[in-house]
Amino acid sequence: MTSLPSEISVIIPLYNGARFIGQALESVLAQSLVPLEIIVVDRGSTDDGQAVVAGYARDCSIVMLQHSGIGAAAARNLAVRRSRGRLVAFLEQGDVWYDNHLASLAQAMVPDNGNVCGWSYGNYDEVADDGRLRVRAVLSDGAEAHPSMRLDDYLSRDRAVPLSAIMVARTAFDAVDGFDESLPGYDVADFFLRLFIAGQNAAFAGDSVTQWRVDVDVSIGALDRASGRIPYIRKLMTMFPDRPALGRFDTRDRILPRFIAEVVDEARHALRQGDAATIANRIGDVALLDSYLAASAGKRPRTAFLITVVIPLYNGGPFIEEALQSV
Repeated sequence: MTSLPSEISVIIPLYNGARFIGQALESVLAQSLVPLEIIVVDRGSTDDGQAVVAGYARDCSIVMLQHSGIGAAAARNLAVRRSRGRLVAFLEQGDVWYDNHLASLAQAMVPDNGNVCGWSYGNYDEVADDGRLRVRAVLSDGAEAHPSMRLDDYLSRDRAVPLSAIMVARTAFDAVDGFDESLPGYDVADFFLRLFIAGQNAAFAGDSVTQWRVDVDVSIGALDRASGRIPYIRKLMTMFPDRPALGRFDTRDRILPRFIAEVVDEARHALRQGDAATIANRIGDVALLDSYLAASAGKRPRTAFLITVVIPLYNGGPFIEEALQSV
């Protein structure tokens, strides 16, 4: 049986995570397979997260890096560049590992035949903000798909596995130049796509290895995705343009449909919130995707995404709110 590698670097970006970072660190320190190092990158926290990490660092080996104003992707890239391990395991500040996490993923990545995979992933449980279990073994109940063996699936849908449930070989990370720091909110999806394109095989550890806290930093995540979405769409369209001569329409049939419903929903949400700047940005995203789709399809689609609603108002106090809510 192949011995498990112990040269594992654990990477944790930190940003105002005082509430949960202690639980995350406790789960790393409880691992049955002890990692080589733990690297925490603080991105400019204004809460007590740094102090919590410092408290743990007094009793164990934790490298604390402080770089204000950088995104999560840049924090991960920085930490990996400073790391010494052959394998890298990522942990988000709000998530928790079960004590078999590193052992299970390392065993999957370095099986008995000795052929090291590019990366491995495990099953995970979805928990609420307060830690209550919501879904057990998400990848086993059919609600989510495993990473696919088809490029079409990477273009048509978002990733199915949280970053906290994967381990990657340092050689594979370097082969794809790490995370794209220009794509906040989509840097992880882009990372998995490029691993696939580079031919980095994945191995699955059937055990549940992670608790993924789905509700943490929802507002920050939404802002990240809103700012990174259009750059990511443009990157995908450049990488995978439509090729009519080959009967291949990646942009028209896979990339744009993937994002249209998302931007329309966010535009509706912005209208309800009433923030003028956000409304303008989200409506602009809808208009841009509409123009992309029209250009890709060769004609404007039958169902337009931009509709002007006209409401004459005269002494309509009793009813106008209900009318607006319906819109």
